[in-house]
Amino acid sequence: DAGDAPMLPPLLSATVAAGFKVAEVSGDKAYLSKENLKAIDDVGAVPFIPFRVQGVDAKVDIVEIPRKDGGVTYTCRVRLREKDP
Repeated sequence: DAGDAPMLPPLLSATVAAGFKVAEVSGDKAYLSKENLKAIDDVGAVPFIPFRVQGVDAKVDIVEIPRKDGGVTYTCRVRLREKDP
């Protein structure tokens, strides 16, 4: 039996293909992988997944998200970095 985490990219792709707009994806630490972060980024969504102690090499940016009421929400966006050769 495979865990749930490897199912995220195909499930996310199928969700977008069905016409849904995905803005955010939340998951527990088991969902933190380069493949999942890339799949989330590919659909333009923001990941909300906590880091593991031995996590992936990533950069965290603070992102402003405009709200409909004119305010701003701040969140973190994770960007993968290339590892040194």
